[in-house]
Amino acid sequence: VVAHGNTALLAGMIGLQPAAMALPPAGQQLDLALRSLKRVLRAVKSGREHVAAATAYFTQEFLKAHAGGTGALQHLAAAWHEWAGQAELVAVQVAQLPRGAAVELQVCAGTAAAASPWMWAVAGAEGEAGADCGAAPARVQEACAAALARARGGTPAACRLRLFYDAAWAADARPAVASAVDAAEADGCTVAVALGVAQVWRLQAGRAVRVVAAAEATAAVA
Repeated sequence: VVAHGNTALLAGMIGLQPAAMALPPAGQQLDLALRSLKRVLRAVKSGREHVAAATAYFTQEFLKAHAGGTGALQHLAAAWHEWAGQAELVAVQVAQLPRGAAVELQVCAGTAAAASPWMWAVAGAEGEAGADCGAAPARVQEACAAALARARGGTPAACRLRLFYDAAWAADARPAVASAVDAAEADGCTVAVALGVAQVWRLQAGRAVRVVAAAEATAAVA
């Protein structure tokens, strides 16, 4: 947990059983991770109603535990929507997580005392993985530009940018990623990560959509 003014950044939220501090079967971990997140948010004087957006990292074990593929992501989208309402979530498939967890949550939230002085925006460029590799560069740049525009709200605020792109487009997307990173840094942004992963999804309002790229931007506002 990292606190910055009225903002709390929470990472490493995995589904441990509180009594034994051990992981249950993969199918039970999301519910426990959300319960743990609720307790930690309360401890930092925040709550689910103050969550701006989040990232979920999941493994193949999570997919297997929830009917695989789209079914698993729809389950994640529905659970997140029920828990956090309209707060957006980017879901990223990774090879492994700490302690062998199947899912991990990372959250940016304001506190109950005041609204967060940070704006957090998520943008995804939709497209079926592998369907049109030639469109990847434009989609990567679209995701970055949209996230930065939403975070800044028309102001020249400094930003921190994270970019995930589908590894199915790795060869085609790499030049676009380099270009997007250069453009963001030239515009006063700090690029925290630009990472090719197995799958990238955007989850909102209980719906999961696989995307070519997703960018998350935070911007300080007065």
